[in-house]
Amino acid sequence: MVDTGTIQKATTTMSSRHREKRLTKAVVTVTGDSIAQPAPMLNVNPPNPTPIESTPGPWRNSTAKKLLHDDILAGRTKNKSSTEVYYSRPEFQCYKRQRFTTNFRNLDKTIQARMKCADNTKAAYDHDLPILQAQRAQGFHYDGSDLQKQLRRDVQEGLTDGLKPQMVRIS
Repeated sequence: MVDTGTIQKATTTMSSRHREKRLTKAVVTVTGDSIAQPAPMLNVNPPNPTPIESTPGPWRNSTAKKLLHDDILAGRTKNKSSTEVYYSRPEFQCYKRQRFTTNFRNLDKTIQARMKCADNTKAAYDHDLPILQAQRAQGFHYDGSDLQKQLRRDVQEGLTDGLKPQMVRIS
């Protein structure tokens, strides 16, 4: 008497980032006390149509950083905690919350410092523009002026060698 039975066996295969379990079926023929050679294993699990979510790329090049940058500039993060900002977009949630909080604070500080620098530059420009306009109205132009001619003579004679531009302006 020959019995044909099905044995299900769980096998584990390791990939570089995750574990995946697969069920395989083996058909064996049982005769009395001996077991015949099993048939080749068949994969029972259907292939996974969607790949397993991989870890996001580095923060410095990420879409999440660009979105956060735009949100900070637009003022959408003002008066919000880092946790509220973290849960505001799914792109942010690909990263660990603690690391996101640090990245958020650092990016916010960097943007605030750049904005302060831009404000200082604009203030200096706004200060100097009327002075330049007044000089031009009086007919002063650097190109072709006696000041330019004197500077060229000093450079040709080597009087400015080894001096920084600021020291040349003062002299």
